[in-house]
Amino acid sequence: WEVQRGWLVNMNGEKWAIEETGVEQTVPGTNCTIEFDDWHLVIDCEDFTTYYDGIMSGHISLKRDVDGATVEKRSGNDIGLCWDNMWGTRSNWQVGASTGTCELNQAFEACSSGDIGCVDYQVESDDPTYFATCGAGAVDSCTELTCDESGMTSMQQCALIQARDKSCALKGATASTLSRLGCPENECDWFLAVVAEGCPQESFPFQCGEIDA
Repeated sequence: WEVQRGWLVNMNGEKWAIEETGVEQTVPGTNCTIEFDDWHLVIDCEDFTTYYDGIMSGHISLKRDVDGATVEKRSGNDIGLCWDNMWGTRSNWQVGASTGTCELNQAFEACSSGDIGCVDYQVESDDPTYFATCGAGAVDSCTELTCDESGMTSMQQCALIQARDKSCALKGATASTLSRLGCPENECDWFLAVVAEGCPQESFPFQCGEIDA
């Protein structure tokens, strides 16, 4: 089974209906549960929890030390989403490092500079007990999205600030770090925009007017 853009869950080729916000469901044949919460699809398994925003970013939180977890450790260049400079998206998940570079559009060089404001995505902690700063990943993503003076769409801005906030929250940040700056005031506007980016589906984990299941 897999999770796809638009918060669609593909269960052996069938679209699996996710329950309303806050309702936890067991994924058949696994030790995992799935739940829609805080604008993210949360998949909770024995050794890890993943958070997917449905559009651009995901986070994996290990529940125990990596050495004790039943996952395969890889170096940073061995697994990850490849950045496509031409299309401005992370369009495939590559596992295994042969050359240390992504397989798509290798004629395009990685961006060396983005918007000067990208550094603002990295914030200092209000409690150094947990972390000194967070948001370095968001800074890199912002640089990629604004490469060669290209601008971000409002959807990219919202997704990026959510990614930064979720990363900080997983490090132990307080609620003051969670801003959703640049996101729609009405959450339904965001939910409808996200599901519109995925394959058509009839059931949604939220109620927003005309697409209520």
